[in-house]
Amino acid sequence: MTRLAEIVAELMLFAQAFTGYAPVERPPEVAFVPQSELQQRACDNPCQVFGWHPYGSNIVYLDDRMDPIRDLKDRGILLHELVHYLQQENQAFDAETACLSWAYREQEAYRVQGAWLSRNNVFTSLYSNARPPWFGVCNNQTDPEPNRDPSQNTPADRG
Repeated sequence: MTRLAEIVAELMLFAQAFTGYAPVERPPEVAFVPQSELQQRACDNPCQVFGWHPYGSNIVYLDDRMDPIRDLKDRGILLHELVHYLQQENQAFDAETACLSWAYREQEAYRVQGAWLSRNNVFTSLYSNARPPWFGVCNNQTDPEPNRDPSQNTPADRG
């Protein structure tokens, strides 16, 4: 097993324990791609993106400048994307509207990432704005409640 595969396994265990999601049959593949390709895949134009898991896929894409083996911040980004894979495999938040589903998934992934970074004594701002990236994106729907912890949903709430 490669060191990256070991790290993925460790991060998956952390995410499963933190969220209560069921284990998956096998972890996703991790593909390192140039920033320009990552931007094209995730945003269709230039944007600030370091990792991406397309819903329905078994691949997590990371910026090829990242080193999750040696850099804990980069490992935290990998964890964030692995949470999205777990959400997909556990059909989390599928009952929500598309926009709210995305927002709740992001909220949970940032929460798991932040907890892991804190436990590893890595302190960083997870998003550069004062507001989280999901704030205000679902204009004609109810935005995710700031204090709602989606990881505490019951299995029935998860779809």
